[in-house]
Amino acid sequence: MWRDLVISQTPSRERLFEAARRAGALAPGTDPRLAAIALLALIDGLLRLCTQGDCSEVLMAAVAPAVDALLAGLRKT
Repeated sequence: MWRDLVISQTPSRERLFEAARRAGALAPGTDPRLAAIALLALIDGLLRLCTQGDCSEVLMAAVAPAVDALLAGLRKT
């Protein structure tokens, strides 16, 4: 199931990261495809934790900061 999700969702997310690369917003050497996979993996992991019963307020409060941290690491500084 994860593999199917990655295959189906990666191209659209990859296009977004490719546009960011062309705009000069990504750190040099950032691979748009790997960035897309990393974002999907992070979101999938958080969703799996929630659906497996750990949907605490602490986890829910960590979602946006976790995504922000991933994206901050990909941004050109």
